Amino acid sequence: MQTEPPAITPSSHPYDALTPEVILDAIEAEGFEVNGRLFALNSYE
Repeated sequence: MQTEPPAITPSSHPYDALTPEVILDAIEAEGFEVNGRLFALNSYE
């Protein structure tokens, strides 16, 4: 999943480039296995 994040322009917010693929790539770079599944959590968790 090595995709290039979109370029940040002055009018865009820094978090606009934070896509699920970027997050998964960062987790994989730390040595964890990811499968892309999400778990819904209660507001207390």
